[in-house]
Amino acid sequence: MRNKNLDKSSLLFQKNSVVAVDFHKKFKDIDIGPFSFNIEKGKVTALLGSSGSGKSVFLNSLLGATLNYNGDIYINGKERKSSSSIENNANVGFYSQMDFSLYSISAYDFLKNMCNVMGLDMRIADSKIEYWLKKFDLWSAKDKSLNAFSWGMKNRMNLILCFIKEPEILILDEPGANLDSKWRNYVYEILKEFKEESECTIILTVHNIDEVYDIIENFVVLEKGKLVFSGTKEELNLYKKLKLSFENDISIENVEKHLNEHNILTFETNKKTSSIIVGLKKEQTFNDVQAVLNKYSTKAENIIAQTINISEIQKALKDKTLPHIPKYQPITYAENFKDNDKQIFIYEEFDEILNEPDKTYFYSLDKKTDSRETKIRKTSFELGVEINKDMNNEISKSANVDCDILKRINDIKKRLKIV
Repeated sequence: MRNKNLDKSSLLFQKNSVVAVDFHKKFKDIDIGPFSFNIEKGKVTALLGSSGSGKSVFLNSLLGATLNYNGDIYINGKERKSSSSIENNANVGFYSQMDFSLYSISAYDFLKNMCNVMGLDMRIADSKIEYWLKKFDLWSAKDKSLNAFSWGMKNRMNLILCFIKEPEILILDEPGANLDSKWRNYVYEILKEFKEESECTIILTVHNIDEVYDIIENFVVLEKGKLVFSGTKEELNLYKKLKLSFENDISIENVEKHLNEHNILTFETNKKTSSIIVGLKKEQTFNDVQAVLNKYSTKAENIIAQTINISEIQKALKDKTLPHIPKYQPITYAENFKDNDKQIFIYEEFDEILNEPDKTYFYSLDKKTDSRETKIRKTSFELGVEINKDMNNEISKSANVDCDILKRINDIKKRLKIV
């Protein structure tokens, strides 16, 4: 039954290209849904799930291949069932694995016919065909019959059919199938480039998530017909993992301790193989890991990126309810800088005490006067408070502060053990 309570001019439809409301399709042995989620406009959304999770069922319904479902699917504000397939699919590109076995037509003539079928301006069709055939390295085979193409060449033709109409919504179901790793990576580069230039909404299903992890912005995860997650990459809290291997005489426990103390998560250690698996947060790269290892004169002999698959997604979902806790807690300073005569420590964790994450706190030791100095700075505006504690325990204030600020200062003093 159609949901009559949705305002088609609402922010919901302005922000999202696809809106699924109480989608439900019943089979003899499984129910797909009911579930509701949105596909954000101009974003890359990965639709993930194990075999039989309901991904293909939903995509077929989205494309209008089947309309025998309950609930509603809106495409750019238009309900799938109540508007024509031609109207709904006019701005949708879909990747399917046609094998072209019965097509004796040349690649160029086939694309010319398809441009006409898709309603493209035939005055620019030739230039578009040439551009995309060259983009996918098929220009030299433009006069070759499609049924003589290899599987990889046929797959690239299928991808050209998606891109050539430059759709507002692009649906790619396993676009890397039948392609070697070189071409898969190249296709994902094309995808990233296309998205940046056209602001296209992209719905992507893949098994090798790590190959496209960097371009994915949102995730929708289905499992056994149920929606288990819908949200951003940050909300999913999925880590890129690396396996580091060291020489046999290294202390893996010390390596783990050093990494944890510098806010690098560790997941598995193996003393027999002298290896450890680390997890990188969104803002972290391997350079952060390398910096910690260099600090303690430790060198990884081998580095292997770990595959991100549906199992890792499921672990990330468990971490949302039972967060991963490292064996060792981060130390209270992030870096140790030397600035002329002062040794400066930058504290990162006081925002948890004061519930004010916009603040950064500095503590320094002046070597000349042997005095301690604490500065409090708010990044959104200057708080303007400075505490100086000299050898006589005299505190001077460099700004007028109210009682609330004084209370915060006392909290910080206790944390820094300034008495």
